[in-house]
Amino acid sequence: MASIQITSHITVDELLQSVEQLSTSDLEKIVQHILTLRARRNVSHLSAEESDLLLKINQPIEASVQEKYNELWAKKENDDLSADEHQELLSLIEKIELADAQRVLHLGELANLRGLSIDELKKDLGITKASYV
Repeated sequence: MASIQITSHITVDELLQSVEQLSTSDLEKIVQHILTLRARRNVSHLSAEESDLLLKINQPIEASVQEKYNELWAKKENDDLSADEHQELLSLIEKIELADAQRVLHLGELANLRGLSIDELKKDLGITKASYV
């Protein structure tokens, strides 16, 4: 794991500047930890089922998958993709689409629990379009 140098009393902006120094995989670990922490803090007014669904909804794509997808997509855009790489890209797309489908399924389950539409739930949760792909 990479290390970053920070002072003992820092502002949020200073913390964010330090986080910018991290590798993508270390950043993903921090993001997952923060999402888990946020979900735990909301547990006091959420059922166990809601908490579990929120954790699943907020599960990011693995950093290695995202990095490889970005690499292969850039090659595709430059018309520099081999046949094997094209197959790998298709496999990654399928994996990402499956994760998206699972996320929508979990959103539907949570919306049903709360008696909301998926769009209403997404608005309540501040969910926008995925930041990957």
